[in-house]
Amino acid sequence: MASRTQPFKGMPLFTSQSGGNDTQWQLPTETRAVRAENLTVLLRRWEIARVLDDIDPRIVARWFPGQRDLLERLSVYSEEDVTAAADCLCPLFTIALLEGHPAPGSRPFSTVDPHELGNREEVFMALCVRLDAIRTDMEKGCILHDLTASEAGILSASTPHQLKDLAASPGMALNLSASDQYFSAVLAGNMTVGERTRLAFMSKKGRANFR
Repeated sequence: MASRTQPFKGMPLFTSQSGGNDTQWQLPTETRAVRAENLTVLLRRWEIARVLDDIDPRIVARWFPGQRDLLERLSVYSEEDVTAAADCLCPLFTIALLEGHPAPGSRPFSTVDPHELGNREEVFMALCVRLDAIRTDMEKGCILHDLTASEAGILSASTPHQLKDLAASPGMALNLSASDQYFSAVLAGNMTVGERTRLAFMSKKGRANFR
């Protein structure tokens, strides 16, 4: 598998005019999916950040692990700032299929808690994005989404129903892989999509942070 220092080798992430809404459809499907995931996930956190003082800290710790600083940062962002930060072809979040998670196909526990339901939907979306990426190209998908061979094997063998069950497993949540440096740089200046993508790749947190 290619090293992280060469994330773009063989990966057609850019067109000559990448960055605008009119040109994003020239991008490969997997990179459009990354943009959509980034925006959906960041906007959800931005909505939470706007009422952060009214939310039990235990809820934040449970459903947004290690992301209190991000939520506080997003609380002063405008929606345009959030959209700009999300407009990046590198996934800003990662998901680890940790040992001890129920295998795909296990029964989800029932709940009506809106935060948990939101987490399930978010994780299911992320799993589908990663499944599509590795089915398109196993090696590139694993590099792009920081997946191990074992995780890729689990995903590639899963049906949509099994992915929903997996998304409902206790402990499943998206982890922030983008660095503080990334968000500071995006807010400080007018960066292109390519510049944001390169910075996100080169400054992202390693998987050891989520183990």
